[in-house]
Parts: sequence; structure tokens; C-alpha cells
Amino acid sequence: MKTSEQIKKEIDKFFSQPPSTEERAWGLIHDFYHCLLTYMEGKNISQKDIIILSGLSKSAGRKMFFKTPNTSVLQLVKLAELAGMDIEIKLKPLVL
Repeated sequence: MKTSEQIKKEIDKFFSQPPSTEERAWGLIHDFYHCLLTYMEGKNISQKDIIILSGLSKSAGRKMFFKTPNTSVLQLVKLAELAGMDIEIKLKPLVL
């Protein structure tokens, strides 16, 4: 059995390393959905409303919110890293 000191060292080692490309991509996906859903809640917009407005079928719409997101975000992060860049997604209300 590991001692608490060994566990602490493993945790410190884990958090001292920069996140992997995949971890960063999932972080972006999480941030995106968090911002989007928080905004929707504040504006009293349901996921059903968005699905209807998108014109998608119910099953396709549900995949947007409940299934594994499109891995193209991972590809964007990889490409940005290869170019020596970072990627950041910012959401803000539309000004019409």
C-alpha cells in the first residue's frame, strides 16, 4: 500500500507537468459547454429550444449536448501547437 507521502509526490508530479494536447482539448470543450449552458440558463433558453432552432433531429440535437463532442477541437489544438500557438475560445453575447 502506498504511503500518504508517496501519493502526495505522485499528485505533485501530475500537477507540475503541463497538460497534454488531449487534456487541453477537453478543457476547451468543457469551457465551451460551461459558458454556453450558463449563458442559456441566464437567458432562459433550453437545450430543446436550441435543437429546434438548429433544425436538427432530436437525436442529432441531443448528441450536441450529451455525446462525445466532435474531435475537430482536438485537431485544432494539435495544429495550433504544431504552429507554436495556443488556442482559446471566448463566447460573448451577439450584438444585433
